[in-house]
Amino acid sequence: MKKQLTFLAFLGVFQLFGQNISYLENIVLFSNPAATVKYKFFTNTGFGGKFSYSQGTNFRYQLQANNYSKIQVKNFQFGAGFTSFQSNFYRSGSFQLDVNYTFYLSRFLKLSVGVGGRTNKFMYPYENVGSNFITGLNSGIMFEGKKWRAGLAYSNINRPEIQFGNDTGRIRPAINLYGEYRFTLNESWSLTPQLHLHNSDVLGFGIGATAYYKRLQFGGSYGYSRLSPFIGYSFKEKYMLGIVSRLNLFNKNNPFVNSQLNFSYIIPRKKEKTPPPLPSF
Repeated sequence: MKKQLTFLAFLGVFQLFGQNISYLENIVLFSNPAATVKYKFFTNTGFGGKFSYSQGTNFRYQLQANNYSKIQVKNFQFGAGFTSFQSNFYRSGSFQLDVNYTFYLSRFLKLSVGVGGRTNKFMYPYENVGSNFITGLNSGIMFEGKKWRAGLAYSNINRPEIQFGNDTGRIRPAINLYGEYRFTLNESWSLTPQLHLHNSDVLGFGIGATAYYKRLQFGGSYGYSRLSPFIGYSFKEKYMLGIVSRLNLFNKNNPFVNSQLNFSYIIPRKKEKTPPPLPSF
């Protein structure tokens, strides 16, 4: 039972968080298939590691790699991504596909609707105990204005079944809400507050802010008892390099540091002489 609860807790986090330049922004790309990117093509690749210590299990390490890409074809955007984890406690992998369509309601308002699905595998390497499940029919909507966006995602619509050893269970559906607004302070500075709400047993809310100074982006978020600072820099209007970390230094029984280096590449739309600033979302 203890391992099942550990797995379910991990699964809730794993389904929502890859890691990108901004922690909250990446929540949306992974959990809401209606989330769009601003370019003809966008891809992000990340590598990182997590190191933790607890009184019950002592030292743990985790290595991770992930990629997420989206391509636009007229009003459609097609996305694909994977995430892989390797540690001395568990191994896991995930692959997802999604598609969305954008309706242009007015000059400054558009609506995107999307569906997607994901396949996961999780196991304890030394006990040969694992689980497979397929999350189908994840859905979402996203409204976007000139300086804001707000969206809703409904995940695990089909209540996918989990097989964990000899036991089975089901993942209950979850609702995600996300909103952000960008304030333009002057020609060089802008600020984007962000809010994320989630109704699962594991997660609750996240708040954060992203500051932009010319080609530099930095900020942080707090939620789920985690502090997540990040910093990134875009160059040649096509590339972005960034570092994002998750810190849990407040819990003396299980402190950890999880850092990841990310690299993004974009192809702008043909009609845009100067592409919008990174990150794409």
